[in-house]
Amino acid sequence: MKLTSEELYKLMCAEIVGSEKVVEYRRLFLKIHDEVFNTPPFSEIHTQICSGSKAEGLFMNGSDLDVVRTMSKFMAYKLATSVVNIDKRKAVLFMDYEMSSPGYARLWIHDKNHPQWRDPWIKIANNGLLFSSSQFREWMKGEQRSVILERYNSCMCTMGAHDLTGPCISSNRLDQAFSIVCQSWPESAMPWFSRKRPYHCYTDHMITRQMERGILLVPVGNKTDSVDVHHDEWRISFTMTEKDLIHSWNHVQMVCYACLKMMLKEFIRLKSKDDIMTSYLVKTTLLWISEEMNPIVWSPENLYKCFLQCIKRLSYYIKFRFFPNYFIPNCNMIKCTATEQSLTNLSNLLVDISINGLQYLLQCPSLSGSLKLKLDTGIPIGLTSFDFALLPLLSSYLPEPQYMNREITEKCIREIMYSTSTREKNLYLLFLVRSIYERARSTLYTSFVVNNKLSYLEQRRRQFEAIWTTNADAVTGWICLALVFYINRQYRKALTVLEFLPLKCTRNKIMIWWRTHLNMADFRNHMQTNVVFRGNFFRKLRHCKMTSFIQIKSPEKEVTKYLDNRISWLFTVPSQQYITCPPETLIHFLRVLCFVGTNENSGRSKAVLDLKDAVENNQTVKDPYFRYISYKYLRAAYELANDIPRAMRCHEMVGKLKEFTAKHPSEV
Repeated sequence: MKLTSEELYKLMCAEIVGSEKVVEYRRLFLKIHDEVFNTPPFSEIHTQICSGSKAEGLFMNGSDLDVVRTMSKFMAYKLATSVVNIDKRKAVLFMDYEMSSPGYARLWIHDKNHPQWRDPWIKIANNGLLFSSSQFREWMKGEQRSVILERYNSCMCTMGAHDLTGPCISSNRLDQAFSIVCQSWPESAMPWFSRKRPYHCYTDHMITRQMERGILLVPVGNKTDSVDVHHDEWRISFTMTEKDLIHSWNHVQMVCYACLKMMLKEFIRLKSKDDIMTSYLVKTTLLWISEEMNPIVWSPENLYKCFLQCIKRLSYYIKFRFFPNYFIPNCNMIKCTATEQSLTNLSNLLVDISINGLQYLLQCPSLSGSLKLKLDTGIPIGLTSFDFALLPLLSSYLPEPQYMNREITEKCIREIMYSTSTREKNLYLLFLVRSIYERARSTLYTSFVVNNKLSYLEQRRRQFEAIWTTNADAVTGWICLALVFYINRQYRKALTVLEFLPLKCTRNKIMIWWRTHLNMADFRNHMQTNVVFRGNFFRKLRHCKMTSFIQIKSPEKEVTKYLDNRISWLFTVPSQQYITCPPETLIHFLRVLCFVGTNENSGRSKAVLDLKDAVENNQTVKDPYFRYISYKYLRAAYELANDIPRAMRCHEMVGKLKEFTAKHPSEV
């Protein structure tokens, strides 16, 4: 059993979890992510807290990024709090637990005349005015939906189309929940601080620090059959404390956590049609077990034993129909809507797993393929744990650059100057490069609306910003620099850059696709077929990372009147704010435009042939959207070359692709 546990531990580390350092750097990345965005003006509306398994360091297939947004202009207090001790600048609420289910509270409004209040949120009760969670959710789903989506999506990386689901703004890989902060813990949770822990798994300092963190209140009532009783309640959430406690676990506990989540998502949910078992119940079980077991037991040779202990505890809770909340033990987390037959079936399934757990674990798709392929599980040559943790995340979890404002830029610079951690400096520098990239691509046209002296200074600034952006990846910054030269009629300089760029667009790069992140196994396989990486983190970004698309920002309406046809040729879909296309397509199309500007017919003809080859043979344009855009650029190039027959053929291809093309690229 010990040998089996050790092999399982190695396999999970290699394919699912990563090393202890990789987990640490993922957590650090999302911590910096929060700090960057908790900056005005965003922090004046809300504070962002990344939560869930990703913030805890696990990046597993199919899991979402969970974000809790605390509404900054609201504050909740205990019911008996003196008016002298409340912050009247905020919309004040008082928590009432007496008429609520365990783990829930009702919120009484202190002053209805505060400007933050909206009439649809308020419910008139016998003793005053309630902030109704159900009415707040209905308001979100109603006429304010578009406003909320625009406001709250502005501070997070865009991950596909968003919708409102209950209290959350949800997409296929991002869940954002609203909440209200309360600095005081409920009385029902206070025994947690003095609870006897035989092995002292948490330090006294860590436990007392949680009192300062407070709690969050989420607009979800207790889900029971009696909807009329609980629809005004708010759920008490200990998200911040849970994240702190899990960050204190050792690596074996994290691997056990990953085993349980994998078993849940890839085995239990396939066998059980009900959604009784959730990731939160798995997390709660491990929190209880971690408190009760000797920390020495959590070692690689005991991994499977610990896994079985958690499965047996889950089985026990389901069997007796009571699943105690970790912080409020008298709160039963089993849904009251679950049928007796469903609970019995789940209990029997958990008993079966406790007997045949290893067999079922290895049948999970995330592991079964790895066993068959017998992959080399080492980190690719030249990549550190820091690189291995961050490089697969750069397309999905960096913010959309259009939301990187001046305050964020200044904060990044301050942190780079004063931080003592090299890793933190690198992460803040990553966000700074992202911010400068946005400025570089959004101010390309400013030299057209200023006088000659200012125009020269603007050109120098744009060149500086583009050169800074070369730290983002192998090609983006250079394309920005070529665009600066082209827009300012410096065609020879633009061509010098563009002739060099095809050497950078090679297939032995870390390819970052549209809004996706590679899992560990896929990332390792990709790296093993490529070059050996040398240098620090940003040298690897400059030479080894390449995005599958480049975004060009369309000029603002007030600038359009100053522009000539040379600029309009860049935008094949004028109605869109950003034009997204593969880098190879844009490079060769820019070459065509530069040769048109210099009146060199032979160079233009060669550039058109290179563009044709890039559009027809490049693997990057296999996505229908990218093929659609690429053929539109090729059609424009033929029109500029007065090759009408070929332009017509491209036009036909554009028409065919348009039938299968959405407004945005699909996930490649």
